[in-house]
Amino acid sequence: MTPQEKLSQLNEVGQEIHEAITFENGKLTWQLQVGHPNEEGSVSGCFNTHLVDFVIELQQHYQSIMPCRENALVITKLEEARLWLEKRKMDREKRGVLQTDKA
Repeated sequence: MTPQEKLSQLNEVGQEIHEAITFENGKLTWQLQVGHPNEEGSVSGCFNTHLVDFVIELQQHYQSIMPCRENALVITKLEEARLWLEKRKMDREKRGVLQTDKA
């Protein structure tokens, strides 16, 4: 696979994770969610969880072509971070404060 094909493939991965993530010619761009998703006037975009998901995919790509212990550790830690973000979301949902400014 040529470098250009790899970049194109990674852009497709970004778009699958969230439409607000693009990775073209080695340049990562994203639009973050501004305001609450159901709020009038909010700007639609991705959340930090989407960015972590993309970096996991990117690191897995690197691991597939340059496998090493360090890449595996990075993937593990990113997956751990993703789990903590999901736990936070579930906790906020359980308390009825998800998508609010309440702690």
